[in-house]
Amino acid sequence: MVKLIIRLFLAIAILSGNLIFSTQALDENQTEVHYLAFASDYHNTEGSIENAMMGMPDTLEYVCLIGDMVGGRGKDAPPFASSQILSEVQTVLGSSFPASNFAILWAAHDENVDDTESVVKCMGGYGSGVIYEGRNDDGSTAYYVYGIAHYEMSTGSTLSQEAAQQFKDWVSGIDHTIPLIVLCHVPMIAKRADNRGAIYWNEALNYAATGVEGITSTDQTASVIRDVLFLSGHNHSIDPAEYYCPPGGTMNIQIDSTPASLLLQNSEPAAEEEMPAAEEAESEEEEEDDDPILTDRPPRPLAEGVLSNIYYTSLTAGYLKTSGNASLVAIDGENIILTKYNGGENVILGIDPETFAPAETEAVIIRQQHIPSEIVIENETDPTCEADGHHDEAAYCTVCGKELARSEIIDGAYGHDWGEWTVTKEPTYDAEGEKVRVCGRDPSHHETEAIPTLIPEPALYTLAVGKDGSWTKGSGAAYVLKVQRSREDETSFDHFQSISVDGKVLSEDCFTVNASERTVILTGGFLQRLAAGRHDVEIRFDDGAVTTELTVLDPAAAHAGALTRDNNSWYLYTGEFGCSMLLFAAALFCRLRYAEHN
Repeated sequence: MVKLIIRLFLAIAILSGNLIFSTQALDENQTEVHYLAFASDYHNTEGSIENAMMGMPDTLEYVCLIGDMVGGRGKDAPPFASSQILSEVQTVLGSSFPASNFAILWAAHDENVDDTESVVKCMGGYGSGVIYEGRNDDGSTAYYVYGIAHYEMSTGSTLSQEAAQQFKDWVSGIDHTIPLIVLCHVPMIAKRADNRGAIYWNEALNYAATGVEGITSTDQTASVIRDVLFLSGHNHSIDPAEYYCPPGGTMNIQIDSTPASLLLQNSEPAAEEEMPAAEEAESEEEEEDDDPILTDRPPRPLAEGVLSNIYYTSLTAGYLKTSGNASLVAIDGENIILTKYNGGENVILGIDPETFAPAETEAVIIRQQHIPSEIVIENETDPTCEADGHHDEAAYCTVCGKELARSEIIDGAYGHDWGEWTVTKEPTYDAEGEKVRVCGRDPSHHETEAIPTLIPEPALYTLAVGKDGSWTKGSGAAYVLKVQRSREDETSFDHFQSISVDGKVLSEDCFTVNASERTVILTGGFLQRLAAGRHDVEIRFDDGAVTTELTVLDPAAAHAGALTRDNNSWYLYTGEFGCSMLLFAAALFCRLRYAEHN
């Protein structure tokens, strides 16, 4: 919508003859716009340049005059300085308009130009090439201006073919979305029979627009991939003097029918012979336009040609007469707008070459853009169990193959896919074992773990001899305790730690150990010191223990009790007898009393 309003404003301002246009009129988010002005064929007409530049946007950044700027319509070509033309442009656009942004494309009537400002391009009619490269604010290329030299268009044969091929080689290496403006004083349309190279340049420009080789007739079709604008002059005596061919239109293009003997030799123009009577009968204006430097040219062939597709956009500057018409090109990020006006109210884009009807005041061409492809996976490195992988996701233009986007994607490591543990070494009671597991994704990765040593269950110890026994004081005998182990009995005393009595660990002088017999022997001396009575005994091993009771007897006390009974000790027997007698007497008394009462 913003662009539509701008275009309407541009048209109204042009029609009113008072165009005031600046970057301040643009929305702050608007894509930057480039304005370029083109004109030709002033032939030293006083005031034409000033009149043509009137009303141009004040942001105009480039001006090119496409040949025959000074030099009368007759055979005279008075010398002039390029500074003269530059000053006339600066009179309208301002003295600060830089000479580097101004150019004159050389044509035959400019033969005596004195290029004091170094602004004349393709000097002498040779040396086609890029004459200006517009830049965006970010330094990127906004558009190209390519100049076709006068003789490299008009001569035909090898000279034109080689120049056209050079252009094709160059254009195949540039971005297809950057607009290309091609200038030549000599037009394409076959009207005056003096553009023998048109057939070669028509094919070259169609190649630039489509990327397809060999399009020279309407029998061949192609899609447009690049915006190519061809602007020319020179055809000022032929109706229509001004014309516009839209992309995909048709135009009668002259073919190269010049005999080889009449071609230019050694890169110099050949002498021109007298024109045929039929051509002399053309208008007086046509006759006056004979190029002054080609006084002895060979006869011009008739305008033989072919009806060719025009895939480039053709806008001719035409013969500008005294009104000083000019062409304005506006380029932004989305459109290319072509406008033709003369600083006054009489504004037309041009004349349609087929219908001769006036064209519109404006032609809007949608700019070519890159067409992204689907995402392409590149530079792929697979992740592993332990390391990240990565890949690039890229998109390219499906038209020109330019890389439009690229991003690196990190693919995270998979992690190990461990299998089951496999025991490679069984553990024992004395040594650790080992187990291994292998990654299912990468068998070179494995993990090893130790298996702890076996922890034996506590052994069961019993006493085969000496369990719950007794020992008599004074006997002097030792007391034997024989141990029996529940497993590996012969190793019992490999595990022996101590023996204790009543919770006190005995010193080594209190017992002896016979490992082979698996016995612990308590010495008589130690036992003699024990008090008579029951004692708890414990034999401890590092993997178990066994306990028992040991009764210590006092032989002296036992013997004294036995003698009293055997010897009828009066004390003991008297006591016993007395008690018996008392009991008997009591019983008898009770019996007597019972009988007495009964």
